[in-house]
Amino acid sequence: MSEKITVKDFIDVGEEFFDKYYYVARELGEDPKPEEILKVMDALTSIVRYNRSNESKPVGFTTEEKQKTRHSKLDALD
Repeated sequence: MSEKITVKDFIDVGEEFFDKYYYVARELGEDPKPEEILKVMDALTSIVRYNRSNESKPVGFTTEEKQKTRHSKLDALD
């Protein structure tokens, strides 16, 4: 990757980054150091990734969808 990083590239990613940065800074309280903020951001990122990797992902139809389909067909018979 030898492309030059531009100001536009920073603008594209900056809004999301700084939303997260200032959120963590507010949560840490008065005058947190940038190093502390970045460490907490890193820890939160790890937790989010861990939680996402452990989410159950439904395959096919879920039980709730099957129940809705069965009930909706029965309601149509009345």
